[in-house]
Amino acid sequence: MSAFWIVVIIALVAWGFFKFGQSKPQQHEIVIRTEFKTFRSESASAEDDPGIAGEEKDNWEKFDFYSSRTIPAQGSYRISYVDQNGLATERVITVKHAYQDANGNFAVDAHCHLRNAHRSFIDSRIKSAVEFKTGEIVESVAKHAIAQYEDSGAGKSIAAIEREWMAVQLLAYVCRADGKMMKAERYIVADYLKRRCRDLVVNNPAELDNAIKTIGEPDQRGFRRIIADMKAAGDIDRLRDITDCAKRIVATQKTIDPMEAAAIELLEAAAK
Repeated sequence: MSAFWIVVIIALVAWGFFKFGQSKPQQHEIVIRTEFKTFRSESASAEDDPGIAGEEKDNWEKFDFYSSRTIPAQGSYRISYVDQNGLATERVITVKHAYQDANGNFAVDAHCHLRNAHRSFIDSRIKSAVEFKTGEIVESVAKHAIAQYEDSGAGKSIAAIEREWMAVQLLAYVCRADGKMMKAERYIVADYLKRRCRDLVVNNPAELDNAIKTIGEPDQRGFRRIIADMKAAGDIDRLRDITDCAKRIVATQKTIDPMEAAAIELLEAAAK
């Protein structure tokens, strides 16, 4: 190959490297600018939407969700909500639960049907509200939704469990002594609650059953401590009732787990 062609090849290679070095950064810069433009567009639309960035930023600045007490609540409402900028929007929300902070202020977590997404609403910013099904005018969505839950089957089931907490802890321990809580065992726990809590009206047995499923059992030390506390309080009648229920729970299966047998012995000794 002549010197001429060697020079031509070297020149072409150098020109190619030069063009690549010039075009690559330009292409990269275009991509960055496009992404930045998209990001700015999304951010602007979020700021313009009180149900997205503005509302959530306002809620988290004005209400301490982390240290607030979480309260079961339910209900659907048509509300007029005013954000921190004074912009009012009409919404239909389905409340999931409520919060109450140390100062007695309320907020609710809900599904917002306008945004089709989960949203949090400060109760004081809800300027008007109507219960969606009945048309009842509601002064406080949070308080009304809490009352709705307390009056529901699920709410009454939880209230009954709380009143008989020590008893259901003992029964849950016996149920799960073999590692599981079967439906037949939960039925016996439900029967105990219905007998002991005469105001418990169970229109939907599934609600009570679901509530019983959530009961956590104590460890062996906790089981002994509850029995000792009940005996020291002279609550022998309740201990006898619990012992009878525990025996029925164990009898739902063909074999008796050693943990179940030990639990029955402890209950029988305390119920004498």
